[in-house]
Amino acid sequence: MKNLIHKTATSLLLLSTCIAGASLSAQTYFSDDFNSYTTGEDLPALSSPNSSFNWFGRNKSSGRSTTVELDANNYFDQGIENKYLHMVRDYTATSNFDLTSQQFAAQQTGVVSFDYYTATPADISGDRGLRVTLMNGLGGNPFTYGTQHAVGGFFITGESIVNKASNYRHLDNSGRINYIAGQKNKITIIFNNSSSIFSYGDATVASGKFDIFLNDKKVGTWDLNQGADVPAGTGVTGLWFHIPSSTEGEVLLDNIKFAAMPESSI
Repeated sequence: MKNLIHKTATSLLLLSTCIAGASLSAQTYFSDDFNSYTTGEDLPALSSPNSSFNWFGRNKSSGRSTTVELDANNYFDQGIENKYLHMVRDYTATSNFDLTSQQFAAQQTGVVSFDYYTATPADISGDRGLRVTLMNGLGGNPFTYGTQHAVGGFFITGESIVNKASNYRHLDNSGRINYIAGQKNKITIIFNNSSSIFSYGDATVASGKFDIFLNDKKVGTWDLNQGADVPAGTGVTGLWFHIPSSTEGEVLLDNIKFAAMPESSI
Protein backbone atom coordinates (compact mmCIF):
# COMPACT_ATOMS: atom_id res chain seq x y z
CA MET A 1 0.00 0.00 0.00
CA LYS A 2 1.09 3.52 -0.65
CA ASN A 3 0.80 6.41 1.72
CA LEU A 4 0.34 9.27 -0.73
CA ILE A 5 -1.23 11.85 1.56
CA HIS A 6 0.92 14.94 1.89
CA LYS A 7 -0.04 16.99 4.94
CA THR A 8 2.97 19.24 5.35
CA ALA A 9 4.12 20.09 1.83
CA THR A 10 4.40 23.75 0.84
CA SER A 11 3.59 24.81 -2.70
CA LEU A 12 3.39 27.98 -4.76
CA LEU A 13 -0.11 28.44 -6.16
CA LEU A 14 -0.42 30.76 -9.17
CA LEU A 15 -4.11 31.43 -9.72
CA SER A 16 -4.15 33.97 -12.55
CA THR A 17 -3.53 37.57 -13.44
CA CYS A 18 -7.18 38.07 -12.42
CA ILE A 19 -5.94 38.14 -8.81
CA ALA A 20 -3.72 41.12 -9.44
CA GLY A 21 -0.81 38.84 -10.30
CA ALA A 22 -0.46 37.81 -6.66
CA SER A 23 1.54 34.66 -5.87
CA LEU A 24 0.02 32.94 -2.90
CA SER A 25 1.71 30.41 -0.65
CA ALA A 26 -0.43 27.61 0.76
CA GLN A 27 -0.03 24.51 2.89
CA THR A 28 -1.15 21.43 0.99
CA TYR A 29 -3.36 19.06 3.00
CA PHE A 30 -4.16 16.57 0.26
CA SER A 31 -2.72 15.99 -3.21
CA ASP A 32 -2.46 13.25 -5.80
CA ASP A 33 -0.87 13.30 -9.26
CA PHE A 34 -1.10 9.48 -9.60
CA ASN A 35 2.52 9.17 -10.73
CA SER A 36 3.42 6.90 -7.80
CA TYR A 37 0.85 4.27 -8.80
CA THR A 38 1.48 1.28 -11.02
CA THR A 39 0.14 1.73 -14.55
CA GLY A 40 -3.17 -0.10 -14.85
CA GLU A 41 -3.68 -0.16 -11.08
CA ASP A 42 -7.31 -0.06 -9.99
CA LEU A 43 -7.97 2.19 -7.00
CA PRO A 44 -9.15 0.13 -4.04
CA ALA A 45 -12.76 -0.44 -3.08
CA LEU A 46 -12.26 -0.29 0.67
CA SER A 47 -14.64 0.49 3.51
CA SER A 48 -12.08 1.26 6.21
CA PRO A 49 -11.32 4.93 6.88
CA ASN A 50 -7.91 3.87 8.26
CA SER A 51 -6.52 2.66 4.93
CA SER A 52 -3.21 4.15 3.81
CA PHE A 53 -4.60 4.68 0.30
CA ASN A 54 -5.70 8.15 -0.75
CA TRP A 55 -9.05 7.04 -2.17
CA PHE A 56 -12.07 4.84 -1.54
CA GLY A 57 -14.18 3.52 -4.41
CA ARG A 58 -17.79 2.42 -4.07
CA ASN A 59 -20.03 0.46 -6.45
CA LYS A 60 -17.05 -0.38 -8.66
CA SER A 61 -18.39 -3.47 -10.44
CA SER A 62 -20.73 -3.65 -13.45
CA GLY A 63 -19.38 -0.95 -15.72
CA ARG A 64 -17.66 1.23 -13.11
CA SER A 65 -13.89 1.55 -12.73
CA THR A 66 -11.09 3.89 -11.63
CA THR A 67 -7.70 2.94 -13.07
CA VAL A 68 -4.37 4.74 -13.28
CA GLU A 69 -3.16 5.04 -16.88
CA LEU A 70 0.00 6.21 -18.62
CA ASP A 71 -0.58 9.45 -20.54
CA ALA A 72 0.66 8.10 -23.89
CA ASN A 73 -1.29 10.82 -25.76
CA ASN A 74 0.01 13.63 -23.53
CA TYR A 75 -3.52 14.77 -22.66
CA PHE A 76 -2.24 16.74 -19.66
CA ASP A 77 0.78 18.37 -21.33
CA GLN A 78 3.21 16.78 -18.88
CA GLY A 79 4.84 14.25 -21.18
CA ILE A 80 4.06 10.64 -22.00
CA GLU A 81 5.48 9.37 -18.71
CA ASN A 82 2.80 11.25 -16.78
CA LYS A 83 -0.05 9.22 -15.25
CA TYR A 84 -3.69 10.13 -14.69
CA LEU A 85 -6.84 8.63 -13.20
CA HIS A 86 -9.37 7.17 -15.66
CA MET A 87 -12.88 7.19 -14.14
CA VAL A 88 -15.69 5.43 -16.04
CA ARG A 89 -19.35 4.66 -15.52
CA ASP A 90 -20.86 3.09 -18.64
CA TYR A 91 -24.36 2.13 -19.76
CA THR A 92 -24.16 -1.32 -18.14
CA ALA A 93 -23.95 0.16 -14.62
CA THR A 94 -27.11 -0.05 -12.58
CA SER A 95 -26.37 2.48 -9.83
CA ASN A 96 -24.22 5.52 -9.09
CA PHE A 97 -20.43 5.50 -8.81
CA ASP A 98 -18.47 7.19 -6.00
CA LEU A 99 -14.83 7.98 -5.38
CA THR A 100 -14.08 9.61 -2.02
CA SER A 101 -10.81 10.84 -0.61
CA GLN A 102 -9.17 9.95 2.65
CA GLN A 103 -10.00 12.49 5.38
CA PHE A 104 -7.72 15.46 6.13
CA ALA A 105 -7.60 18.31 8.63
CA ALA A 106 -10.82 20.34 8.54
CA GLN A 107 -10.61 23.70 6.77
CA GLN A 108 -13.33 26.36 6.66
CA THR A 109 -11.55 28.16 3.78
CA GLY A 110 -9.17 26.92 1.14
CA VAL A 111 -8.32 26.07 -2.45
CA VAL A 112 -9.31 22.99 -4.44
CA SER A 113 -7.84 22.45 -7.91
CA PHE A 114 -7.57 19.66 -10.45
CA ASP A 115 -7.07 19.05 -14.17
CA TYR A 116 -9.59 17.07 -16.22
CA TYR A 117 -9.97 15.88 -19.80
CA THR A 118 -13.01 14.74 -21.76
CA ALA A 119 -12.47 13.78 -25.40
CA THR A 120 -15.94 14.90 -26.58
CA PRO A 121 -19.09 16.34 -24.96
CA ALA A 122 -20.62 12.87 -25.22
CA ASP A 123 -18.05 11.59 -22.71
CA ILE A 124 -20.33 12.85 -19.94
CA SER A 125 -23.93 12.28 -20.96
CA GLY A 126 -27.02 12.38 -18.79
CA ASP A 127 -28.88 14.91 -16.70
CA ARG A 128 -26.19 15.66 -14.10
CA GLY A 129 -22.64 14.73 -15.13
CA LEU A 130 -19.64 14.32 -12.82
CA ARG A 131 -20.38 15.81 -9.40
CA VAL A 132 -17.45 17.28 -7.46
CA THR A 133 -18.21 17.89 -3.79
CA LEU A 134 -16.47 19.33 -0.74
CA MET A 135 -17.48 17.11 2.15
CA ASN A 136 -17.44 16.94 5.91
CA GLY A 137 -17.16 13.24 6.81
CA LEU A 138 -18.70 12.81 10.25
CA GLY A 139 -16.65 10.71 12.67
CA GLY A 140 -13.69 10.64 10.27
CA ASN A 141 -15.40 8.09 8.00
CA PRO A 142 -15.62 9.12 4.31
CA PHE A 143 -18.57 6.78 3.81
CA THR A 144 -20.79 8.89 6.05
CA TYR A 145 -20.99 11.28 3.09
CA GLY A 146 -24.49 12.23 2.08
CA THR A 147 -26.67 15.12 1.02
CA GLN A 148 -26.67 16.79 4.42
CA HIS A 149 -22.84 16.67 4.74
CA ALA A 150 -21.97 18.53 1.51
CA VAL A 151 -20.20 21.81 2.27
CA GLY A 152 -20.40 22.81 -1.41
CA GLY A 153 -19.82 21.57 -4.93
CA PHE A 154 -20.54 21.67 -8.65
CA PHE A 155 -21.16 19.46 -11.69
CA ILE A 156 -19.11 18.92 -14.85
CA THR A 157 -21.48 18.02 -17.68
CA GLY A 158 -20.52 17.24 -21.27
CA GLU A 159 -20.04 20.91 -22.16
CA SER A 160 -20.48 23.00 -19.01
CA ILE A 161 -19.56 23.48 -15.38
CA VAL A 162 -22.71 24.04 -13.32
CA ASN A 163 -23.24 24.94 -9.66
CA LYS A 164 -25.33 22.60 -7.57
CA ALA A 165 -28.71 23.90 -6.48
CA SER A 166 -29.85 24.18 -2.87
CA ASN A 167 -31.47 20.80 -3.49
CA TYR A 168 -28.15 19.01 -3.54
CA ARG A 169 -28.93 16.46 -6.29
CA HIS A 170 -30.01 19.08 -8.85
CA LEU A 171 -28.19 21.64 -10.99
CA ASP A 172 -28.50 25.42 -10.75
CA ASN A 173 -28.77 26.14 -14.47
CA SER A 174 -28.65 29.94 -14.10
CA GLY A 175 -24.87 30.28 -14.32
CA ARG A 176 -23.44 27.61 -16.61
CA ILE A 177 -19.78 27.99 -17.62
CA ASN A 178 -18.87 26.42 -20.95
CA TYR A 179 -15.57 24.62 -21.48
CA ILE A 180 -13.93 23.07 -24.54
CA ALA A 181 -13.78 19.27 -24.69
CA GLY A 182 -10.80 17.58 -26.31
CA GLN A 183 -8.22 19.54 -24.32
CA LYS A 184 -6.91 19.69 -20.78
CA ASN A 185 -8.98 21.95 -18.54
CA LYS A 186 -8.18 23.13 -15.04
CA ILE A 187 -10.68 24.03 -12.34
CA THR A 188 -9.70 25.99 -9.25
CA ILE A 189 -12.13 27.05 -6.54
CA ILE A 190 -11.49 29.25 -3.52
CA PHE A 191 -14.21 28.60 -0.96
CA ASN A 192 -15.31 30.26 2.26
CA ASN A 193 -17.44 28.34 4.75
CA SER A 194 -16.33 30.51 7.66
CA SER A 195 -18.67 33.04 9.22
CA SER A 196 -16.68 36.09 8.02
CA ILE A 197 -15.27 37.53 4.78
CA PHE A 198 -12.18 35.71 3.49
CA SER A 199 -9.42 37.68 1.73
CA TYR A 200 -6.81 36.39 -0.70
CA GLY A 201 -4.50 38.65 -2.65
CA ASP A 202 -6.60 41.65 -3.66
CA ALA A 203 -9.84 39.67 -3.71
CA THR A 204 -12.42 38.60 -1.14
CA VAL A 205 -14.98 35.80 -0.85
CA ALA A 206 -18.09 36.30 1.27
CA SER A 207 -19.22 33.71 3.79
CA GLY A 208 -21.05 30.85 2.07
CA LYS A 209 -19.55 31.58 -1.36
CA PHE A 210 -16.78 30.29 -3.61
CA ASP A 211 -14.86 31.82 -6.51
CA ILE A 212 -14.39 29.50 -9.48
CA PHE A 213 -11.59 29.69 -12.05
CA LEU A 214 -11.42 27.87 -15.38
CA ASN A 215 -7.91 27.55 -16.79
CA ASP A 216 -6.69 30.18 -14.29
CA LYS A 217 -9.30 32.77 -15.27
CA LYS A 218 -12.01 33.73 -12.79
CA VAL A 219 -15.39 32.86 -14.31
CA GLY A 220 -17.83 33.21 -11.44
CA THR A 221 -18.72 33.46 -7.76
CA TRP A 222 -21.30 30.93 -6.59
CA ASP A 223 -23.19 29.98 -3.45
CA LEU A 224 -21.83 26.96 -1.61
CA ASN A 225 -25.42 25.75 -1.00
CA GLN A 226 -24.35 23.83 2.09
CA GLY A 227 -26.13 20.75 3.34
CA ALA A 228 -28.30 20.89 6.46
CA ASP A 229 -25.58 19.64 8.84
CA VAL A 230 -22.69 21.82 7.59
CA PRO A 231 -23.53 25.51 8.15
CA ALA A 232 -20.95 28.31 8.15
CA GLY A 233 -18.16 27.38 10.54
CA THR A 234 -18.00 23.74 9.40
CA GLY A 235 -14.71 22.59 7.88
CA VAL A 236 -14.13 20.60 4.71
CA THR A 237 -12.48 17.24 5.47
CA GLY A 238 -12.64 15.38 2.15
CA LEU A 239 -13.39 15.35 -1.59
CA TRP A 240 -16.05 13.31 -3.37
CA PHE A 241 -16.21 12.58 -7.11
CA HIS A 242 -19.59 11.10 -8.05
CA ILE A 243 -21.16 9.91 -11.33
CA PRO A 244 -24.90 9.56 -10.68
CA SER A 245 -26.96 6.57 -11.74
CA SER A 246 -28.58 8.55 -14.57
CA THR A 247 -25.24 9.46 -16.16
CA GLU A 248 -22.78 7.72 -18.44
CA GLY A 249 -19.38 9.24 -17.83
CA GLU A 250 -15.76 8.88 -18.87
CA VAL A 251 -13.35 11.48 -17.53
CA LEU A 252 -9.60 11.71 -16.96
CA LEU A 253 -8.41 13.43 -13.75
CA ASP A 254 -4.97 14.61 -12.66
CA ASN A 255 -3.15 16.89 -10.21
CA ILE A 256 -5.88 16.93 -7.57
CA LYS A 257 -5.03 19.26 -4.69
CA PHE A 258 -6.63 20.67 -1.55
CA ALA A 259 -4.71 23.49 0.15
CA ALA A 260 -5.18 26.14 2.79
CA MET A 261 -4.54 29.73 1.84
CA PRO A 262 -3.17 32.68 3.85
CA GLU A 263 -5.39 35.72 4.05
CA SER A 264 -2.90 38.01 2.32
CA SER A 265 -0.44 37.67 -0.55
CA ILE A 266 3.32 37.41 -0.03
